[in-house]
Amino acid sequence: MAFKSRMQIDPPVYRIPQVNSIDSKLRSNLERKIYLIYPQVEKVSQSSPNEITPLRISVWENVFDKPYDELFDYDEYSPEEFYIAKIQPIILHGSYDNVYELIELTLSTSKKLEYFDEIFSEEEISRSDSYIQKINIILDKYWSGYRLNKNGEVIPASSLFEQETIEWALLLTQEKDFLEDTHNELKRALSFLVEDPQPRSAVESAITAMEHLVLHYAPTSKQGGFDKAIAEIRKKSIFPSALIKALHWYWQYSNAKHIRHANKFQPHVSIWEARRDVIVLCALIAYTIEFKELGMHEH
Repeated sequence: MAFKSRMQIDPPVYRIPQVNSIDSKLRSNLERKIYLIYPQVEKVSQSSPNEITPLRISVWENVFDKPYDELFDYDEYSPEEFYIAKIQPIILHGSYDNVYELIELTLSTSKKLEYFDEIFSEEEISRSDSYIQKINIILDKYWSGYRLNKNGEVIPASSLFEQETIEWALLLTQEKDFLEDTHNELKRALSFLVEDPQPRSAVESAITAMEHLVLHYAPTSKQGGFDKAIAEIRKKSIFPSALIKALHWYWQYSNAKHIRHANKFQPHVSIWEARRDVIVLCALIAYTIEFKELGMHEH
């Protein structure tokens, strides 16, 4: 048994994510993964042994920020030699932004290659998604403030969570015909956040989506409105009390803040406030649907 296990030393439950820095543990683990792909990308894209590859040019110009003609000093370096001489030091000692820039450039170049599967044969990875997942596991384990999305782009970790929450809610509401109104309102809410942003309208549509969902599960209270629907759901005990409270609280909060009333009550709702509210409502809607579909009940 290892020392930490014998001494029952647990890792910290929470640390401040690394946003503007990368510690040595994160660097060394990223370096092991990048080494599996970077030289392979160069090899597969070379038509002749001494050809300077598109990836090497991109890295030279965007990471090293050096003139192109200086790259010819390394034209006889093999992909492995160039990696050891120039790439590895960046990962282990360079600025955090250059490390993430390097990861993005490597993945974006690999996706353009015809023989993509050949690149990943070293680790028996046949799809880029698997490689991205493995990188994300490292980023998560060592408290990076960033993650890779499905396109291989480095984004803030919170953005990935938001994206997954939205996709989760949209998928669940799209699968059921009776949730069409909820699905359409969620889509409207998201469109108000990105296309000519209208924060108040985004929150309004998201809350309306939640109302449609709650009223569906309390059909006998549709004429009585949201309050009566919540009372019916609470009486039937078809959802956990904490979830019912959350749904009701958000609806009351929206009224208290006059989010759905004339702008004179609250002249300004920021895009950040709206984004937060829409994400929370997406999570509440998705969890409500999943709980009901699993047929679970609170007693």
